Amino acid sequence: MKIAVASEGNMVTEHFGHCECFIVFEAEDNCIFHTEVIPNPGHKPGFLPNYLDDLGVNIIISGG
Repeated sequence: MKIAVASEGNMVTEHFGHCECFIVFEAEDNCIFHTEVIPNPGHKPGFLPNYLDDLGVNIIISGG
């Protein structure tokens, strides 16, 4: 499972589309085995969910 957290530094950001980056965690059997920081490629309506899906992300966490 891949989980993307919309982030500003190491904190969850309030705005998904304007975050600085996404911290992507890969987990299996309740353990995180890989972490990657992906810069936000830019905010365009409807783009980011598809972009993250293409990267294999299953869950997105954001503050707002």
